[in-house]
Amino acid sequence: MNNNKFMIKLLFIFIFISGCGLSSKKENAFDQGMLYVKNRRSAEAVGSFKKAIQLDPEFADAHYYLGLTYKDLGQNKLAIEEFRKAAGLKPDFIDAKLEIARMYLSERKFEESIQTCKEIFEKKPANIPAFNIFANIYIFQKKYSEVIELSNKIKKINPDSVEPYLVLAEMYRKLKEKDKAKKEVDSALKISPKHPSVLTVKGAFLLAEKQIDKALIEFKNALKTNPSFLPANLNIARIYNMTGKYDQAIAQGKALLKIYPNNPSLYQIIIMGLIFKAKYKEAVEYSWKMIEISPSSNAHYLLGISLQGSGQEEQAMNELKEAVKIDPDNSAAHYNIGMLYLKKELYDQALLEGHKILDKKPEDLQAQNMLLNAYIAKGNIDMVIDEFKKKVKDDPKSIRSILTLSSLYLKKGLNEESIKTAKKVIAVDPNNMVAQTMISLAALNKKDFKLAASNMEKSVRTNPKSVSARMNLASIYELQGKYDPAIKILEEVLKINEKYLLAYQNIANIYIKKKNIDKAIYYYEKGVSIEPKSPPFHLALALIYESQGKTDLAIKKYEETIKLIEKVKQTSPIPYNNLAYLYAKENKNLDKALKYALNAIIISPKQGAILDTLGFVYIQMGNYEEASNVLKTAVDHLPKHPSLRYHLGLSYSKLGKKDKAKQELQAAL
Repeated sequence: MNNNKFMIKLLFIFIFISGCGLSSKKENAFDQGMLYVKNRRSAEAVGSFKKAIQLDPEFADAHYYLGLTYKDLGQNKLAIEEFRKAAGLKPDFIDAKLEIARMYLSERKFEESIQTCKEIFEKKPANIPAFNIFANIYIFQKKYSEVIELSNKIKKINPDSVEPYLVLAEMYRKLKEKDKAKKEVDSALKISPKHPSVLTVKGAFLLAEKQIDKALIEFKNALKTNPSFLPANLNIARIYNMTGKYDQAIAQGKALLKIYPNNPSLYQIIIMGLIFKAKYKEAVEYSWKMIEISPSSNAHYLLGISLQGSGQEEQAMNELKEAVKIDPDNSAAHYNIGMLYLKKELYDQALLEGHKILDKKPEDLQAQNMLLNAYIAKGNIDMVIDEFKKKVKDDPKSIRSILTLSSLYLKKGLNEESIKTAKKVIAVDPNNMVAQTMISLAALNKKDFKLAASNMEKSVRTNPKSVSARMNLASIYELQGKYDPAIKILEEVLKINEKYLLAYQNIANIYIKKKNIDKAIYYYEKGVSIEPKSPPFHLALALIYESQGKTDLAIKKYEETIKLIEKVKQTSPIPYNNLAYLYAKENKNLDKALKYALNAIIISPKQGAILDTLGFVYIQMGNYEEASNVLKTAVDHLPKHPSLRYHLGLSYSKLGKKDKAKQELQAAL
């Protein structure tokens, strides 16, 4: 009897110890997985979590963290399966349900996401992450009354939460109800003045108003509370791209990727910076990585324009088509597809892409221009005008058709008709920038500078943050010879965007017209300091130094320009020709001079000055026969070019052909 009792106790102890051993093994596997997660070793973490689940298939936390790891690896289908298992095993597992809602949202399965959020609200009526998902779906669906109702409900349940105020602020911003949006942000600031989300939203509002410096301050303030707060870091990196600090944007994006390795927004920042710097090969590499973690419309679009920049147009077209297949409203992708069709002279396809954009964005100026060029290239402009006159008659409220008709009149030189037509748009929408620009361009064609200027001045007043309106107004002032007002307007542009290169270039050009060369050099050098790899600024400085007789400085700048244009695969005969001429004039580096002169000829084979340079180089090299052949051919096409006649006469003189030399030298006078 005692032996039986002893055996039962021993069996019980054995079972208990075995159970503890099994539990210990699964916990060890789980803890090892968490350690791998902490050290960002996701692939190894998967193995550990799977081992824990194998030991205990009902281990809800292991399923959940396996789902997070799959999500981190971009394996969304596997991730959502694990989240569902975790939520099924533990019905009150709110975090698992939140991940399911987020996954549905990323797949644009809005109803499924909303239903999951409702399940969360049943357990926790004031759950803020669920509220954010719910509210943002409603904003996207333009169900604004539901957003207000839900936000007010959360405010009552959780009066210390800033989230409902921020959601309403974002909604009012989209609705362009600025005062209401500001009121919500101010309320959030009263609740939590140092909350990183509140400061980031405030910064985003300032950024939308082009108050870049103030926005940057708010984003940096947000990081004082939480240095790794992603939204603030993202906005700072975006500002770097906006202001031409591409290297800083790329560096910040790459640094943040180490913390958030699968964040698509970080990839976008890096890719855009690389595209701006014309580093297309690296942009393609990062675009592929972005597609691996998030095969979105935007990712395929970025890959498309990266491939387009590197000259791989067929592959670019495929990626752009994939972008619009995923998101038919991706207007940037439609535009680039249309431009590729235009380049291939497939005008009907280009028109189709343009109309897809304008159906959603009737005032899209790029799409308008693309349509206009396609219509004109396709056939007779009068036929196209008649077609659009009919469209306007059938639908007199169609802003798109009216603006296109105005553009067509402008293209044909019917300036009065263009102005009259554009004014129909102004009557309905007084601040329409496209119509205002159309009137100004037509007025310029008529030499009516007063109308052009007054119209563009109005455009600047109604669009105070518009760079393009100011640039147009400055150009009008410059054409009028009003150089100081033009410079003032361009300096206003630089206050809006201190990295806007065209403004520096235009100011420098105006100073050249004012014969203030030192000021021109200052602004060209500013351009070089902002974008050291910009060929136009180096070339402009080279031309100035050459005109001043500063030959060594000019040669240095021409050499820098040539290196830059060859790197970005641009073609311009000017630096090659001018450097070749300077070398020949100095009678040095004649082999390089010949090479550059021939490069210029390849780019522009019939230009008199370039043929003259080649002939002059041959003269300096002592190859008078070749010089006379080149210059004779050039003179046959350009008999009144004095420098050609002079150098041809010089080559004849060196060949001992005195009569011909005398004839050419007399013709050069």
